[in-house]
Amino acid sequence: MLKQFTLTDGSAVTVNLTTIAYMTPEGDGTLLMFAGGVSLVIREPYDEVSDTRPKERTVGFGAG
Repeated sequence: MLKQFTLTDGSAVTVNLTTIAYMTPEGDGTLLMFAGGVSLVIREPYDEVSDTRPKERTVGFGAG
């Protein structure tokens, strides 16, 4: 699965999510560490990237 993020210099980067070994907060962004030892710091906040932000309640059609 591929996902696009933003590097600290503003450039777009597309990442294969299956290659990420772990991630950790890094300043205002997130450090992505890949299985091969390469790392990237992206602008997106850790809770957004790791999907640990509080879930919004879905209402209306299709709500469960």
